[in-house]
Amino acid sequence: QRIGLSEVPKFNFEDARMNLAQAMVDGPLMLSQLTHEHATDRYLSWMHDPDVTRYHESRFAPPSGLSDLVAFIDACSASPTDLLLGMFLSETQEHIGNFKLGPINPHHRTAEIGLLIGERSCWGRGHAARAISLVTAHDFSAQG
Repeated sequence: QRIGLSEVPKFNFEDARMNLAQAMVDGPLMLSQLTHEHATDRYLSWMHDPDVTRYHESRFAPPSGLSDLVAFIDACSASPTDLLLGMFLSETQEHIGNFKLGPINPHHRTAEIGLLIGERSCWGRGHAARAISLVTAHDFSAQG
């Protein structure tokens, strides 16, 4: 899905890396930077679940192991046009999925979004809508 970033007029496209300095929270959902510690067997199991990845590009070439997840996290963290965030339950800090913004097109001020909610118990609870609202309303220019 493509979203316009016109609602985020101060989006910092000049940053050499797209990273989030501080977590974003909306009620039961928290978005924060995904790190190596989040590359777990549970996360890997999501990527091999055909129902979870039904509409996700990874269904064609799922990661073979934790090292593939770490490599993906590293690539996104180093990217100047992609932002990979973990979706967590605010109360428990449980990792329930991922939100990827990018690639970002600075000329057209657009970006693709990718959402993956791996924890089935969290499906249908509005977490995807909350994540989109948080990211589109966030002022990334304050990141420095």
